[in-house]
Amino acid sequence: MATLHRNDHRTTDSGEHIHFNLRIGLDEDEKNDGNYDCHIKITDSEGNILGKYFRVFPKSKFNKIHYERFIRKFTNDIGYREKFRVQ
Repeated sequence: MATLHRNDHRTTDSGEHIHFNLRIGLDEDEKNDGNYDCHIKITDSEGNILGKYFRVFPKSKFNKIHYERFIRKFTNDIGYREKFRVQ
């Protein structure tokens, strides 16, 4: 089975590093659950974790343009970013 795994990285104007890790979502039996999971971590310049975030993209509605818009908005809009905070 082909696996999607994509890593993206952005740096904010304030110097924070945002790491996006997109992959196929799996259920308890390690089977594709029909979603893409995006795990996001923000670190400072020394690598200290400032926050962790998570978003699910349904495969049926996923496309590259939508994902790249999400990355851009997440990087630039702190209020939007907080909707996805897990820690």
